[in-house]
Amino acid sequence: MDFSDTTLSLIKRLLSSTLAVNADCFLPDPVSLEKLDFGLFKVLHKESAYKELSSLSVFSAPEENTLYFLQALMEQNFAVLKLPEGWPRELFIVGPYLHEKPDPEFYQNLMANYKLPGSTASVLKSYFTTVPIVNELTILTTMQAIASHICSDYQPERTEYISAFHNSSLSENSSEMLNFSMAVLERRYQIENHLLDAVSRGDLTAALKHLHDFGKVKLPPRVYDPVRDLKNMLIIINTLYRKAAEAGQVHPVYIDDISTRFSFEIEQTARLEQLHTLLLKMTRKYCLLVNNYSLGSYSHTIRRVINYINLNLNAPLYLSILAENTGLNPAYLSAQFKKETGVTLTEYIHRQRIKAAVQLLNSTSLPIREVAYQVGIEDFSYFTKLFKKQVGIPPVQYRNMLHKENLP
Repeated sequence: MDFSDTTLSLIKRLLSSTLAVNADCFLPDPVSLEKLDFGLFKVLHKESAYKELSSLSVFSAPEENTLYFLQALMEQNFAVLKLPEGWPRELFIVGPYLHEKPDPEFYQNLMANYKLPGSTASVLKSYFTTVPIVNELTILTTMQAIASHICSDYQPERTEYISAFHNSSLSENSSEMLNFSMAVLERRYQIENHLLDAVSRGDLTAALKHLHDFGKVKLPPRVYDPVRDLKNMLIIINTLYRKAAEAGQVHPVYIDDISTRFSFEIEQTARLEQLHTLLLKMTRKYCLLVNNYSLGSYSHTIRRVINYINLNLNAPLYLSILAENTGLNPAYLSAQFKKETGVTLTEYIHRQRIKAAVQLLNSTSLPIREVAYQVGIEDFSYFTKLFKKQVGIPPVQYRNMLHKENLP
């Protein structure tokens, strides 16, 4: 056994012991590729699949300095590396593996997509219980390390994602596959529209349900780096959520603030599980934004008044100033505001100022007098009176309560 055989043997044992995933060297021909899935296609009487696989570029014309990640028939994943000249065989293949644990829907989709009779259900379940679950980022970093180790001057310069699904001979004809692909896209856009509608209404329960459905409709990644691919998706969703909040009649100032913060957070997040958590956070925050700042039920004039108040809480907010800002008679404005909102202008201004004061007490260590000044109330006694009326306790007691809660 020469050095290359010893190295590959060691790598294979490490992959088996750490990820429970199979690895071997192959020649890119139909007979050799039968070992890929341990003969599953032969059991299913679909031997032609091996010939089709051998025609894919990863097998017919693999390039050096390239890591291939193949989603083959039956949703199985493989990592493929062309070995340098002089090594045994030609390709080093890791797999099969899955990225998620199969559920009943997984098997139902396989049966439907590949026109398999019901009698094959037990065969599929027996087979896939032996296929390991491997995180996308884990297999990517592992294969990069393997490629770098095999030979010092053999560095993977790029990765390529290949799906055999769209060329599958297991479907009866290409038009059926095209129809299926179109149906998948239509389903995804339908769910996306339901999701955005829920966000525009601030309906978190419905939004989370549609988000779950959205994640179940799988499309091939646009880039194979799974972290970068998910970041790109979150950037798109952040933009869509912006438009949903705008449709929910939220002022652009608030939308821009939350959107900017999430744009920064997306790029600063480095792990897949953290990005999934961030997606849930984005959904909750945008729904909360719509619930707190949507003015969809008010007339254009009252929306202008409310936005002016919310954006100028630390400035004088006399009726005369608000009337001048809207070009309305003060008496008419006062009556119309009470008619549409159910509260007087003064009550609304007090409510918003105390709400802002609570946020400052929760998020800063500003002295309470400074908090009062920041929200436009210079009379500390009056501020204390308004705060107690709305919150139930004086601001000093509220600050003390927060301090006790933060103690170890």
